[in-house]
Amino acid sequence: MSKSGGKSREAGAMKTVWMAGSVLLLAAGTLWPQSPQQLKRLFDQGNELSDRGDPAGAARAWEQGLDLARRSGNKQAVANFTRNLGLSYMDLGEYAKAAAVLEEAFEAFGALRLPKGQATALSSLGQVFTQTGEYDKALGFLERALELDRRIDDKLGVSICLRSMGNVHAARGEYRKARALYDESSAMAKALGDDDGLSADWTNLSIACRNMGDLDKALDYGERSLALTRKLGNAQAEAMACMALGNLHSEKGDFDKAQSLYGKTLELMRKAGNKDGVSDALINLSALRAKRGDPAKAAALIEEALGIKKELEDPKGEAVCLGSLADLYRDEGDLAAALGYYEKAVEVSRRIGDPQGLSEGLRGLGDARRKLGDYALSAKALEEALSAARGIEDKSGLAESLSAAGSLYVELGDQDKAVGLFEEALRLLREAQNRFGQSVTLNNLGVAYRALGRLEKAEKAFQEALAIGRDIGAPTQYEESNLAELDVQRGEVAAAEKVFLRLDAPIQLGRLYLRTGEGRKAVKAFERSQALGETARDPLAMAAEHTGLGQAHLLLGDLEKARASFEKAVGMAEDQREGLCEGERARFFEGDVLGFRRAEAYQGLVAAAAASGRPEDAFQRAEGLKARVLAEALAQGRLAEAGGLPRALGEEEARLTLKLRTLRKSWEALFRAADQEGTRRKEGEIDAVKKELDSFVRSLRASHAAYASIRYPKPIRPAEAALAADETLVEFAAAQGRVYRMVLQGHDKSLSVRELAVPLEELRALVRAFRRVFETAGSAEDLAGLDVPAGKRLYDLLLKGVPLEGSKLILVPDDVLGLLPFEALVTALPEKTSLGEGPHGPFPLGVRYLADEAEVTYAQSATALTLLRSMGASAKAGDRALAVVDPDFGPALAAAPGWKTMGVAGVRGREGAFPRLEKTRELGELFKALFKDKADVLSGAKAGEKALSALPLDEYRFVVFGTHGLLDADLPYVREPALVLSDGFLTMSEVMGFRLSAEAVALTACQTGVGRSVGGEGVMGMGRAFQYAGARSVLMSLWPVAEDGAVALSGAFFTALSAGSGPREALSQARERVRKAGWEHPFYWAAFVLMSP
Repeated sequence: MSKSGGKSREAGAMKTVWMAGSVLLLAAGTLWPQSPQQLKRLFDQGNELSDRGDPAGAARAWEQGLDLARRSGNKQAVANFTRNLGLSYMDLGEYAKAAAVLEEAFEAFGALRLPKGQATALSSLGQVFTQTGEYDKALGFLERALELDRRIDDKLGVSICLRSMGNVHAARGEYRKARALYDESSAMAKALGDDDGLSADWTNLSIACRNMGDLDKALDYGERSLALTRKLGNAQAEAMACMALGNLHSEKGDFDKAQSLYGKTLELMRKAGNKDGVSDALINLSALRAKRGDPAKAAALIEEALGIKKELEDPKGEAVCLGSLADLYRDEGDLAAALGYYEKAVEVSRRIGDPQGLSEGLRGLGDARRKLGDYALSAKALEEALSAARGIEDKSGLAESLSAAGSLYVELGDQDKAVGLFEEALRLLREAQNRFGQSVTLNNLGVAYRALGRLEKAEKAFQEALAIGRDIGAPTQYEESNLAELDVQRGEVAAAEKVFLRLDAPIQLGRLYLRTGEGRKAVKAFERSQALGETARDPLAMAAEHTGLGQAHLLLGDLEKARASFEKAVGMAEDQREGLCEGERARFFEGDVLGFRRAEAYQGLVAAAAASGRPEDAFQRAEGLKARVLAEALAQGRLAEAGGLPRALGEEEARLTLKLRTLRKSWEALFRAADQEGTRRKEGEIDAVKKELDSFVRSLRASHAAYASIRYPKPIRPAEAALAADETLVEFAAAQGRVYRMVLQGHDKSLSVRELAVPLEELRALVRAFRRVFETAGSAEDLAGLDVPAGKRLYDLLLKGVPLEGSKLILVPDDVLGLLPFEALVTALPEKTSLGEGPHGPFPLGVRYLADEAEVTYAQSATALTLLRSMGASAKAGDRALAVVDPDFGPALAAAPGWKTMGVAGVRGREGAFPRLEKTRELGELFKALFKDKADVLSGAKAGEKALSALPLDEYRFVVFGTHGLLDADLPYVREPALVLSDGFLTMSEVMGFRLSAEAVALTACQTGVGRSVGGEGVMGMGRAFQYAGARSVLMSLWPVAEDGAVALSGAFFTALSAGSGPREALSQARERVRKAGWEHPFYWAAFVLMSP
């Protein structure tokens, strides 16, 4: 379970101090030599009240004095009263009134030819416009004031201007500039004996250091400032110092100390009548209440603060309050309300040019949209939030944006990207000593690690998050729930059940009962979750509930209820998916929704259909997910070839999809608000637009078939599969812990579906056991360990009954079957197995393999096969051949750890270097012999990405790579399958961006067919990436093969191709040739599998 939160909104996080009290121009006794005694009395009274921290009382006295001065025509008195009254209004947060009287003061001092008075008025105007967020205007006034003060050598005025300019830069998030100005101002204040100014500078330095991540320095400045303000007896300055220190202690997790300081701030501000200060104290107390798990009290406090900010016309403070309310509603599950408040907060921050507020508002907006399932807009908001946070040097804010983006990518299924974002966020939070943020981010990091199967790292992260949470007194239900989830995975069910019951976590409880096979208990748990969520109507929780109920009903044998629940979950996933761009869709079905992968609902429909005796429905359901995942990945490599749309059609497509998305958003808001009439009305509008879009897509299929087949893939029916009469397609589908086999005959399109006799987990164990000798053999002698009976058992489980004689077999694996060398499965074995001895090691005698019985190729799905075959005519292969062999990895790559490589001289498993593969140069020589001047060979230092990218790749008919291959996790900085070249790693993602038209590509590297599991598509590796890029057929290996064996088979394959054989025939001939040459053991020839349409 991911966790929201981190750095709460605090009014004092950006609130800087101008002066500890109003700035007076001259000693009071020198102002009124010819003035009536009453004017002097009112002026002195205002000064006294201001010094006591009562700006409201001071304002009343000065308002009376100003009225009297105007009536008596005393221009100097008018100037002084307007100047001081403006400062008092600013202290009270009444900025419009402050600006008006300060402009009057500037004119009055100008008429009197008093530049010192003018400078003070200009400086004060700069302070006012900083508070209203008009920063350019503020700097303009302050620069004019600074110039005047320097001209008349007013050091106190210069110090005040420097401090005020520091505040402008702090408000903009330019903390380095601000800190430099505060340092200069504090040095001047100290030299002048200006303790009021010095305390203000120390408070501001504390705030700047905090935002720059230097928490120790921030605390030092904060404590010094508080001690000085108390010594001076200045209540207003003490209140500001308490607020700044409270923010620091809240961030460190010392909530008791923070609450005491905020309470003191509120007491002092109320006593002084400072409404702005009261509202800031309320905001911070609200944030603290939220951290301590008291949302009702937090909401009441923030509503009170918002009312004051609106009364004072303080847009920056209003944005803080709106964002805080949004945070509270989000955490309580009312996402519709949260979204509205976030949008208002962002609008206000944009209008006043507040980058800090903008970053926080966008971060919240992105998180709310993520929870609503609107991933495209979520990503957009979070990217803008990251950009804003990086621009203002705010470590904690940047960490929060990184963490929010990480949570998005967890749900999108890109766990590796999420881990990187969380780890960067955690580093920043540790530097900033933000313990609450560390707790949140550690929890979410644990979620990502768990999704990647790194359970030890996940537990460590959860335990550290829990320890911090308990230490600082923050709620810990997320951490406890996640640790209980790990207990479930370890089989410690009773302990986990107690935790879930105590936490009242029905979705987690339901998932536990599914694991223990207690279907009725699971149904009750998910139905309870639905009842609890009626008011919140969270789409993510609803999708998890529907998926869980579907699985529970399937467990109980209630197939119709299971189908209905799965359909609802799939419908919600489809609605979310329509709003994503292609890049975001690529990993969508791997995404985690409260413990369920999105693909599980689609797989549930396969299981329900198969169990109900509806084979065609089961086939189409399985194809639906596989086709979508493939087509979206394929679109990245083939969309240019398929051709775009004419501009008019593109605009019409954009109009319809945008309209549908907008209507769906409106429907979701109405649905969450329980507006039944509005929901029904909006559903009618959605149906009308869907019909319009369906009509548009039908016309596209007729006019732009290639584009439509990629942009709008639809699973084919069995009768539509592009199979020849002599072909048999065998498709496997893993669903709900089971595996289904679907056999489609090419000659009559007849379809049979049956469940395999073993559950998925047992099948995984069987496949891994059978593969073990292929993966671990360190020498030729180890090949004697091949488990031949296991090969026969797997054949019987998977393919027994499938007609082989005279048929070409097309296999569509799923899950672990993507790792299985089907050609090495044993179709027949003698009564007693024995070993023969060949030049390259022992091999089983009298054994017949699937490769002996049938011609085998692989496809991602029947829909993908049909799509590739339909697009085949448009691909025009060139007439050249390219060999990339024996790269010189150089000192940098040679030192890279953790690789797994094909054997060198029969020895594998060496660590710490990428050794040269000199024997692969034979492939280069073979290409030169076969293709003469049409052959290009990159070897040694030239066998790199730079040289490869400079070639016209679409002109090559045949391509071979002879190099090392990496698995997903072999190197911490290469988190996907890759080929190792002389100047770096050629990753799967980069290959998918190629534009190829090759008839065949061969990858004679380590385990190039083994990659990350992608939803319903199964195992995706480097070979498939080349096919996405435009290669028709791809030959790849499923395990490390001895270098000379790999070269021999690859060479025989291309020799047969050059002689005119097709890829299937060429592979069969190559296998026969190497087996006759002494490479008889399937270790040498079964590793290479062919993906070919």
